[in-house]
Amino acid sequence: MGDVLTTAEMDAIRRRLEAVTPGRWREGNIPGTVVADTEEVPEGGGPTAEVVQRYGGVPVASDVGRADLEFITNAKEDIRRLLLDRQALLERLALLEERRWSQGGV
Repeated sequence: MGDVLTTAEMDAIRRRLEAVTPGRWREGNIPGTVVADTEEVPEGGGPTAEVVQRYGGVPVASDVGRADLEFITNAKEDIRRLLLDRQALLERLALLEERRWSQGGV
């Protein structure tokens, strides 16, 4: 994998983001846990309603340090925004390239 992300790599990142537990991620009721604020308890092997109540949401991670907790709880939104920003930059670059070529640029 190089420094510049390919379209396939960007698509893989989007698929992973779309597949994670829905809802806003935050610190749970138990210190060192990350939970998702969601009423959707995953079917087929997901946490029970009792686990969701005890943790304060659907558990995503446990036993994490403060820096990891901060990173994990912001990761979904950070990645979503980075993907949108990248797409906007690519669209802007394409527009600038189109203008350059239409004006006889090289």
